[in-house]
Amino acid sequence: MTPADPAKRKSRVLVVEDEAIIACDLQRQLGELGYEPMGPAMRGEEAIDLAGSLRPDLVLMDIRLAGAMNGMDAAADIRAQWGLPIVLLTALPPGPPATPTEPAGHMLIKPFTKEGLRTVLELALVKPPALMPKEPK
Repeated sequence: MTPADPAKRKSRVLVVEDEAIIACDLQRQLGELGYEPMGPAMRGEEAIDLAGSLRPDLVLMDIRLAGAMNGMDAAADIRAQWGLPIVLLTALPPGPPATPTEPAGHMLIKPFTKEGLRTVLELALVKPPALMPKEPK
């Protein structure tokens, strides 16, 4: 395997979580599942900056973050700028009228198992996001 071969490299996942212990655990689990963890970012603004500079394959983002910008707003901004797939983490299941998956398309409810994490990451990486920017004609 060579780093220049994108088909064989590990998928890079940016972790966005404001609780350091949880961020560390997520990075550990990602490594054990064969992903390359990046970050973590602890604030929405930091997540946007890192997504732009690191260009991960996927962003794993908590909905509730420290600072002025929450995970939903950061996810929407990242999707609008770079079209990256995003998995939102939440302790609360979605409910009407606003569904938290709108800017992301994928959600993982805490607490979750390692297999649950693997499944949602695999889906997010292969299923084209509904909000992906359209290619110019």
